[in-house]
Amino acid sequence: AVSPEAPEAGVSACVGAPGCAKSRADVRGDARRALTGLTVLTPGVRAHVSGCERRCGKPRGDHVDVLAEDDGYRIDGTWVSADDMAEELKGRL
Repeated sequence: AVSPEAPEAGVSACVGAPGCAKSRADVRGDARRALTGLTVLTPGVRAHVSGCERRCGKPRGDHVDVLAEDDGYRIDGTWVSADDMAEELKGRL
């Protein structure tokens, strides 16, 4: 993202698979797919996508916590399938 208004500016992710052996998913790729078609982000809302419980790169302060699991994602504690992660995340951003 090159502009603070771009939706991508509010979403971060750890290295994820295949760059990290502990990661359960390609979190950067999944985050990129979740942002497809998203044109605006609610001001002040941040999200961080993590491949494991270590949550590397997690921002300080409030944010939507997206944690990869073996068969999907847990978004702020609610499990969703990998296929539904994009829709669920868009609804929170």
